[in-house]
Amino acid sequence: MKKNNIPLIYGPLDSHPYKVELKHETWRNCRTVHESGVNFGMMSDHPVILQRNIFLTMRHFVRFGMSKPEAVSRLTKSTAEIIGAEKLGSIRKGYLASLVVWNSDPFEFTSHPVNVIGEGKTVYEE
Repeated sequence: MKKNNIPLIYGPLDSHPYKVELKHETWRNCRTVHESGVNFGMMSDHPVILQRNIFLTMRHFVRFGMSKPEAVSRLTKSTAEIIGAEKLGSIRKGYLASLVVWNSDPFEFTSHPVNVIGEGKTVYEE
């Protein structure tokens, strides 16, 4: 896929293999995807993996050497670029502001959102 510049939308992870496409799903595949160098983004297939829990699925990539900032980018920027969602996935002028502000590291079990902005409007604030 890398050689032919074919991107991958990967997931869902941490679910039960009740669907044909999840037959060989295992967290161990994260190493192969990460080390392959293929351009990839992540999916939750909500409600298979609840969107609010997708950070938890990224722990597998972090385990195999991915930095936390890259993991966030795979959930946001990379995925938006792959699916052609213009003006999404990054925080910059002219983009639709959708972001979550956490009380600490979002990869920590005890962390929680303190501010959620969806398309420029505050939808939750603590």
